[in-house]
Amino acid sequence: MQKYDWQYLEYLVDQANKTCGWNFTTKIQSIQDTVDLHKHIEVTLANGYQHIPSDWDHLLDELHFALHALHAKILLPWQPARGNFLQIEWFDDDYISLPEDFTFQKNCQFGDIRLQNAYVGHPPLKIFNENDHANVFQTCRFHDRIKSGLNIVISTPAPPTNIETYTKWWNTHAPEFVKSHGWDKIVYYTGHPIIGQVVNLDDLAQVVSCVEVLELQEVIY
Repeated sequence: MQKYDWQYLEYLVDQANKTCGWNFTTKIQSIQDTVDLHKHIEVTLANGYQHIPSDWDHLLDELHFALHALHAKILLPWQPARGNFLQIEWFDDDYISLPEDFTFQKNCQFGDIRLQNAYVGHPPLKIFNENDHANVFQTCRFHDRIKSGLNIVISTPAPPTNIETYTKWWNTHAPEFVKSHGWDKIVYYTGHPIIGQVVNLDDLAQVVSCVEVLELQEVIY
């Protein structure tokens, strides 16, 4: 079950160095190393999967997932061994625009189904939660489109964000970003893009507790 460990991440970085022409350290030793690695991925996938060689797709997606899985274990050590969500995603750049009347939810709970992040970058709330204020203009991405993917929340939700603390963080660490996009826009995209909930939560709990590797049989929609 413990496929996504530090040794595996370092193996993936080595493969990316050889395949993508990177020169990133294979000794990942700190949170800052994971943040810097994520920015490598952001730059490589800035224009989508259609603009990179097809044989990079799985490698970079696997590296991206492993990075987040390990990063989450550090920041959220109480979460399940599988991470804080189950993810299903396709390698494509197809999307439709998010409806203008869509409402992001401030809280999420076990079994909620969310739209998968539409970009390699992070939405405002994640930027804040990870205290990542390095090159915010590159990393922060507003969830304004729907792509081919979703994730199911399987962790204990974090407490609601204090709006005063949140506002102060943005005005302190990214004032130019706030000025460029406007505070109302940042607040609107702060939250979880929830579109439903798993019908049988007991079944989901069994899936989460399973120690075997999960294999998707079919997707019905």
